Amino acid sequence: MTTIALVAGETSGDKLGASLIHALRERMPHAKFVGVGGSHMRAAGCECLYGYDDLSVIGLVEGLKALPKVWRLKRRLMRYFKQNKPDIFVGIDATEFNISLELSLKKLGVKTVHYKSPSIWAWRPKRIHKIKRAVDLMLTLFPFEVELYHRVGMDAQCVGHPLADKVPDNINKETARLALKLDPNKPVLGLLPGSRSQEVTKLIAPFLAAAKRCCDAIPDLQCVVPAATPERRVEIDEALSACGLEVKCVDERSTHVMAAADVILVASGTATLEAAFMKCPMVVAYKLSSLSFHILKYLVKTPYVALPNILAGRQLVPELIQDAATPEAMAAHVLDYFNDEAKRDALIVELSKIHQDLKRDASEIAARAIVNCMSENNKHHDTTATYCGDR
Repeated sequence: MTTIALVAGETSGDKLGASLIHALRERMPHAKFVGVGGSHMRAAGCECLYGYDDLSVIGLVEGLKALPKVWRLKRRLMRYFKQNKPDIFVGIDATEFNISLELSLKKLGVKTVHYKSPSIWAWRPKRIHKIKRAVDLMLTLFPFEVELYHRVGMDAQCVGHPLADKVPDNINKETARLALKLDPNKPVLGLLPGSRSQEVTKLIAPFLAAAKRCCDAIPDLQCVVPAATPERRVEIDEALSACGLEVKCVDERSTHVMAAADVILVASGTATLEAAFMKCPMVVAYKLSSLSFHILKYLVKTPYVALPNILAGRQLVPELIQDAATPEAMAAHVLDYFNDEAKRDALIVELSKIHQDLKRDASEIAARAIVNCMSENNKHHDTTATYCGDR
């Protein structure tokens, strides 16, 4: 039986992994999938040895504190993989952990694929040399990333983004609002403070304070927040009980919230890209610990942090980072969208372009590339080969 190992480090990676497993299952119906993931990968048939919570760490300082727990997880996984050697390993995001794991697995003769390139174009570009030693095939989500790997002699292929494939070109707001039990005729503000505990802890209070200002300006405004996990639901409910604002909290269903909303407040990350595919006007915010922020400020080489802005090469949507992420600033930008229909419409046109560019049947392309990589390995029995898969 073919065994494919996968490790995802957060909710977005869990979703990528689930889509990939479904596509691989079409080609290899009897394959075994094992590794680290969440509810989506489990539902797709992956035997998750561990959940991904131990890998869901943001910030440099926070990451250092979590290192003992992270490396214990790596040791446990390596013990398992030595006893149950997979035919191929797919690391999904979670870059620092997965690259280290991929280096160790290559020494065992396991082919390695990394799905979703780290942001080497934004910071720590020299990481690419370590990545080259660890990874046989890099599957990128964005077209501009491929050339960076080809320059150093790595095999890389852009597969597009699975979320782009799933999101329809036209979104029915009324249907989404009814599904969330919202009034379809009243305006909606979505609040998406992230899927990690550290994100929710830092962002939910200012998000709610901003929402309060928006509700004062728009009396019939409906506010809704999705909780990515049961643990995040507890944290959000605690914040809601203290804020005195009527906000509907729903379990998961972030996509429904984006579809229903006229505007969203969203944590920087994959959710901003999904919002772009949903053609949802957004205000992006993010907060780290002070020390992590000041260190990263000198390391990051890109002028933008929000993925829609990075892909457009200019500021399409407002981004409010660290001290700039105040309730007053968030509310001002949100109200600007509500008050300026032409601005909303112009942004929707630009977000539609991003959606179409990344709509490439990503999971199918990724699955084909992984199967080809395995075939090359079986054909040549060459565990040191650099190239595998299609260009």
